[in-house]
This record gives sequence, C-alpha cells and structure tokens, in this order.
Amino acid sequence: MFDDLGRPTPYLETIAEQLGELDAGWQASEGFFAALTRHELIEPLTLEITLDDGTTNRLVGYHGIARSACSSSTPPRLASCTPKGT
Repeated sequence: MFDDLGRPTPYLETIAEQLGELDAGWQASEGFFAALTRHELIEPLTLEITLDDGTTNRLVGYHGIARSACSSSTPPRLASCTPKGT
C-alpha cells in the first residue's frame, strides 16, 4: 500500500480515487433517493438464499422498486424524481 519512502502506491491511489468517486455519487444521489422515498416508490427488501448445503443467508437492509406504486404513479410524480424535478 505504501512504498519504501512511505508514499502511497499507485494501487492505493487508485483505490482512494475510486472510493472518492463512489462517495461523490452517493452524495449526488441523495435527492433522488429522498424523492423515491417521499413518493413511496421504493420499499424494504430482504433477500433470503438457501445454499446447496441447506444453510440460509439473509440480506437485510436493502430496498427495491415498489412496483405497484410505480405502475400507479402519475407522470408529474415520476418527473419529480429527476434532477430537474427535485
């Protein structure tokens, strides 16, 4: 991660840059996710997976598209989720 002089290696610099881009994207999407939540267009999602050995894994804390809310949404409601509409 660091070279002999204590400087970041190119690998570490690349990872730091990618994390910065990920964080910037997350921050930029805050309004979008707020609009989805405000209009109830997303809902909590738990994914349960049973492996071949019989053990079950659960993925909790995720969100998915609320299909019924999306299909009944009006164009103005959906437009409010776009950058110009928020």
